[in-house]
Amino acid sequence: GIGYSNFHEWSVENRYSGILEKQIDFNDAATVSDAIINRYISGETDTVYLIFNKFISVLSQKVQEVRIVPIA
Repeated sequence: GIGYSNFHEWSVENRYSGILEKQIDFNDAATVSDAIINRYISGETDTVYLIFNKFISVLSQKVQEVRIVPIA
């Protein structure tokens, strides 16, 4: 997702690279969700997208872009 956002020259406030490469726990989820909620409520941002690579095969991955705030 980082390369994808750089290519499109999007303004990215927070990046959480590699967070899903380990067993995610409540504290990890709380850190990310708190940052999203605080920025949205304060008006610092109006839209949040989750961008990630979807595994298709060893040779192929597809970039996925999902709007999570505001809820679609």
